[in-house]
Amino acid sequence: MHSNVDASTVPSQLRPHLLPSLRRVHLDALIEKPEIPRTVSGSTEIALENSRLHAENEALKNACGLWRRRAEVHGTATLGLLGFARTARDQALRMRYERDEVYKHYNLLRERLPVNE
Repeated sequence: MHSNVDASTVPSQLRPHLLPSLRRVHLDALIEKPEIPRTVSGSTEIALENSRLHAENEALKNACGLWRRRAEVHGTATLGLLGFARTARDQALRMRYERDEVYKHYNLLRERLPVNE
């Protein structure tokens, strides 16, 4: 599962710290080949190279799977954090509105009551 985060939902001060969950991976083009003795026949040399490439391919698949899972967890955590931030902001606005309403009601009641001094 992959989900992109809409940058417009992230506060502007946090946008520089927002990283995409999937990033390009650049592998070095220079891979050292193991030294193969010249006395080995051609078919054996091909078999060794083939097995080395298969092992390297499996290692890359495992690394990609690991990074994919990490990216999914990171993306999910980021979306959860954004949801929490939205909920906290909405709750703060709601509480501010309720506070203002209670304050208005208080002032109205205070004006209606006679001053006993």
